[in-house]
Amino acid sequence: MSRRLVRVASRLVGLALLVVVPAAAAHAEQVQQPVLSGPTITLDRSEAAVGENVRVSISGFEAAYVTVSVCGNEARRGSSDCSTTGSVSVEVHHDGTETWTVFPVSTPPFGCPCAIRVFSSLNDEVGVVPFTVTGHPVEPVQSGRDLNQPLVAVSVEPLREPDGVIASLRSSLGGPTNYAVEVVVKNLTSEVLSNVALSGSVGRGESDELAALDLVDPGSIGPGQSSTQTVNVMVPSPTFGTFNWRVTASGAGPSVTTIATARPRPWLLILAVLAIVLIVALLIIRVVVLRRLRRAASAQGDATLDDRVAGEHGVTDLAA
Repeated sequence: MSRRLVRVASRLVGLALLVVVPAAAAHAEQVQQPVLSGPTITLDRSEAAVGENVRVSISGFEAAYVTVSVCGNEARRGSSDCSTTGSVSVEVHHDGTETWTVFPVSTPPFGCPCAIRVFSSLNDEVGVVPFTVTGHPVEPVQSGRDLNQPLVAVSVEPLREPDGVIASLRSSLGGPTNYAVEVVVKNLTSEVLSNVALSGSVGRGESDELAALDLVDPGSIGPGQSSTQTVNVMVPSPTFGTFNWRVTASGAGPSVTTIATARPRPWLLILAVLAIVLIVALLIIRVVVLRRLRRAASAQGDATLDDRVAGEHGVTDLAA
């Protein structure tokens, strides 16, 4: 019985060492080029005079309704640059059919360069496209930026994606694990951003770096649009505890750093350790029980021997 338990324990330890110890160096591999998503606006004409109609096609919005406005100052300061009296509300189709509207151009409250701005009621979805209002005066653009506010929002989502049964087994035992990391950069401004640079890494602490993320700079991101890319990252063993996934966007306004925390749990390794502990405990109990049985048997044997000796002495005395 004890030999079988020892064999099982040794095999569990050997399997854990076989899977966990070969810790390949961490590396990252680009698997997807950045993809733009979010609000998109298309016009049937790039200029029109006040009172003329413009057909506006809308896509990429998740809101049920959006507002369409003609704006001056490139809509840099949001709705304050737009003609609120000439705005129209449009229901967004989510059944696959095209969403569009035709509305008359109104006079924006500020000079051109002008734009047509489409936005949701919460202003969390915004699309802007350049547009010329014929005959409207041109004025210097007034920036609506707060230099202390970020121009982009960054999100990071790491997902464990072991490739194959063996890789899944290694990951469950705390061995090297492949992650698919999705990084999204959203333009929060009313203008095109073209100088965003991305860098990222994963580590156990604030300054620790196990692997760098091979991110591609997103290029031009339109107003309200998002750039999404996914990279594969192999994290070396042991893959348990807390991992910090960090991505920094710089080059467009203040740098923005986002940290996503992941706490992988290698359940198979945990079960294997518990099994080993249980086997060791059973071995200890077995040894203790055997020792007690041997002592009891030894004590009983000594008592029987004493009885025999005493009996022999008694017979001798009677004979005498």
